[in-house]
Order: sequence, then C-alpha cells, then structure tokens
Amino acid sequence: MKSHELFQNMSPALATEILTYLQKEQTPVFKSVVQTLAGQRKLRPVFIERKPPNERYAWIKSALSRKPSDALAAHLLQAWLLGAQKPLLCEFLDSLGIVHDEDGTVEQLPESPSREKLRATIDRLLAKH
Repeated sequence: MKSHELFQNMSPALATEILTYLQKEQTPVFKSVVQTLAGQRKLRPVFIERKPPNERYAWIKSALSRKPSDALAAHLLQAWLLGAQKPLLCEFLDSLGIVHDEDGTVEQLPESPSREKLRATIDRLLAKH
C-alpha cells in the first residue's frame, strides 16, 4: 500500500494524532507540508494555517490522500514513526531481525521478510500495543 493510500484509509482520529504531533514537535516539517500542499492547490499557506485545527487536519489528510502527494505523505509518516513511535518501530524491526540504529533508522533495506514472519510480528505487536 502506498503512503497516500494509507492516508485514504486512515481514520480521522489517527490522522489528527499524527498531524498534531508533527505540528507541536516537528514544526518545520509541518509548515513545509502545509506550504507544499497549499501550493499544489494554488492556495496561500495562510489559508490553511488560519483554519481551526480540526478543519486544518481534515484538509491536510484529504490532500495527502491524493496520488500526487505520495512522496510528501511518506515523508510525514517517516517523521512520525521516527519521532513519536520510535520504541514501537524499533521493536518491529528487532522482531524481523532488521539491523537499525538506536533511532530506528535502517541504512540497508533487506529483502522482504516472509509473509508468515511478518504476520506473526504484526499480530504480536497488535496484541501488545
């Protein structure tokens, strides 16, 4: 599933959680996203910034759900995973035997894990978290 498809299928609550985290903890990333998405729609960023948070996040989620925003959606998800979800990400990588640094960054992507190993890891993490 591509990043923009993740945003298409994501609940509004999860999108709000991700975007709230980015706005508070990674402000430059959030501002860049707003600027880029506004530019794609030929809007000024201030138009988005002045919306109430619930409307702003819904608009951003909708914009990230479009195919042209796939790279931007991937960047946002990476920033959130490496920031807010670092322990979960590291646990996931450890479970699959993927070498990473303390931040969860992978230098060399390995071959795709087997479907069974991936399913077992996901089931275990879902049960735990």
